[in-house]
Amino acid sequence: MKAFKYECTIRGHEADVRGLCPTSNPPNSFLSSSRDQTAKLWVPESNSTGFQQQQVFKGHKNFVSCIAVMNAANEIYPDGLIFTGSNDHNIHVYLPGASEPIMVLAGHSNSVSSLAVGKFGTLVSGSWDKSARLWLMDTSAMNEGKCAMVMQGHIAAVWDVIIMPEQQGLVITAAADKTIRSWRTGKCLNVFKGHTDCVRGLAALSSEQFLSCSNDATIRRWSIDGQCLQTYYGHSNFVYSVTVLNDGQEFVTSSEDRSVKVWRVNETNPTQSIATPAQSVWDVVTLENDDIAFGSSDATIRIFTRSHDRAATLEECSAYEKELSNSRISQEGNQLGDLAVNDLPGREALEKQGEKDGQTLMLRHDAVVEAYQWNAADGKWMKVGDVVGSNATGKKTMYQGKEYDYVFTIDNEDGKPPLNLPYNLTEDPWFAAQKFIDDQNLSQAHLDTIANFIMDNTKGAEIGPTQRPNVGSFKIGKVQKNTYFPKTGYILFESCNVNAMLGKLREFGEKSGNDVSESDIECFKRFTEVTTTPSASDVEFLWKALHWKEEFVFPVLDLLRFSISCQPYVTQQICHDRAKDLLLILLSHIRGTSPLVPTNRLISIRILNNLFKTLDGDAFILAGCVEIIDAVCSFLPNDQTPVAGNNKNIQVASATLFLNLSVLIQADMCRKVSIRCIDAILQHLSNPQALVAEALFRHLVALGTLVFDDKVALQKACSLNALSVVNKASSVHSSTPKISECSQFLVQIL
Repeated sequence: MKAFKYECTIRGHEADVRGLCPTSNPPNSFLSSSRDQTAKLWVPESNSTGFQQQQVFKGHKNFVSCIAVMNAANEIYPDGLIFTGSNDHNIHVYLPGASEPIMVLAGHSNSVSSLAVGKFGTLVSGSWDKSARLWLMDTSAMNEGKCAMVMQGHIAAVWDVIIMPEQQGLVITAAADKTIRSWRTGKCLNVFKGHTDCVRGLAALSSEQFLSCSNDATIRRWSIDGQCLQTYYGHSNFVYSVTVLNDGQEFVTSSEDRSVKVWRVNETNPTQSIATPAQSVWDVVTLENDDIAFGSSDATIRIFTRSHDRAATLEECSAYEKELSNSRISQEGNQLGDLAVNDLPGREALEKQGEKDGQTLMLRHDAVVEAYQWNAADGKWMKVGDVVGSNATGKKTMYQGKEYDYVFTIDNEDGKPPLNLPYNLTEDPWFAAQKFIDDQNLSQAHLDTIANFIMDNTKGAEIGPTQRPNVGSFKIGKVQKNTYFPKTGYILFESCNVNAMLGKLREFGEKSGNDVSESDIECFKRFTEVTTTPSASDVEFLWKALHWKEEFVFPVLDLLRFSISCQPYVTQQICHDRAKDLLLILLSHIRGTSPLVPTNRLISIRILNNLFKTLDGDAFILAGCVEIIDAVCSFLPNDQTPVAGNNKNIQVASATLFLNLSVLIQADMCRKVSIRCIDAILQHLSNPQALVAEALFRHLVALGTLVFDDKVALQKACSLNALSVVNKASSVHSSTPKISECSQFLVQIL
């Protein structure tokens, strides 16, 4: 087989390129995802060997870790779909040619690490929340997708997922728990054991076999029944990715050892080793024309080819070799150990041919140690960089038999010994943080805090002569205590005294002049029974009762409140067929000015809260959210005295509405609603003397949920002087511990 030759380097991302995906639209193109929070489409230049950027996909709030393409998904999406997974826990779905997502698939509770597309509009995602999910793109409605299945069983982060070809939906998952699992219809069929460290990547070799790569620096070939058929050795550090060439007889891997290696399936050792200027080569894929593309930690994508026509010119190759030779290689990062410089040969050693492709040779040139790699295809030694120590003095900290640039001290819980977090500059901060969490069995909620701490305390540090002191510590106890936001799940008002309610319905029905018969009471009763589904005629009867006079309608409103918390059919019927009319009824009671306002207002706001229980209710709330927010703000006090109709229960119900809205907004990322909601919450908080403690607390949690991990929302809150408002609000109720603690976390963000 011909050796792969350098073709081109693509520069366009501003941070690590984490994921790649080939696409045939246009032919020989590919997609990339990056830590710069974008994904991009790259197409071949028409008159050269390079690529040009054709599309940028935006919308994620954190780095984009993976990307996948679904060609001609179904009749609704004839041009296919593009999917991106992110550290913001969401999957975005794009139409080709569109820069903004048409939908967001929310469900994972941590970073989405991998995506795989299957037949019939299916998508499988893997996540650091230890699960994989199967999603269905709706074939009957535009812009709809749903989670059809959750695969749970791994005890650590899921790093990769694939769907085996011609195996009726057989899914393979790889995880940080050192195992691989196979799944069908949500059930685990096999657990594959053999790797001795995190399993990072997967690739289907055929319908019966697949490959895996691991942090243990090996690649393994497996049969789908669980048997390990072969182990491949050649890398000296973590192996992040594996891809199979189009003929199925060769595969390619990328690693933390600064290399990409080519292998034959039936041979144990690599046939070619490609050195790279970047320390971490995160992902490698096979393009439609059998070229290979790999994305790296230096924000670049590099293409190598076996085609003479697409190979770079001599000048371009020389430029690449110069970039390679200027690289600085860490002793630790490449497992070179302590080098006795005086014992190394000089450049005369380059006169001797290498023994195999990829062989590494260390030379002494003046006071510098140079690294060379044997290129068997060209029959020459290529300089791949200068070897440097990882700190100025050459001294590192020994931890568990290994040297590290830093060993940070982490205070986990009061009264317990601190934990040690070892870190080398050649490592990815997020992966180091994730490994620490897995090793110490910590909450996944600490990931961002730990990773950001590492980055903050290693800023400016380089592999080489400039190194910060090997010290540092922080405490994660506060992170554990921040159970306040971001809030997940809704708060509902589901309690009910059914007999008392039915009694009031009978009493008020008679007083209002509406004849309420025993059959009518039985109809009302069906709305309170979980085991009985009201009929369409029952819903019609309830709807008519909602139009009773204002002074008599409150038990009907209360029945609606309770029924939508236990009868999804009621929510579906009313929200679909009578949404506009229902909104008008509820808003009129919320905005009302008569002496009867407090009861009707309270129950109407509680109805809105209970609507969050179903997707139909969510849609109703989002459609009318602006009017709802305006209505709830219409009875705000203008001074320090609570206004009529703004009693304790109404305050708590209103604050709960904003809290539930914040949870919904966070899941659906509805920015316009988020901004309006922040404004309304700050209006409520601006007069804390008029708020009871529980209402004020729920407003704080809602605000924290909205601004958490959302730069735009945070900027909006700051522009509205949120910091001052929060400080003032917390001072009024400083004796309430949860208000004081929640405020402290908010102040840290603001």
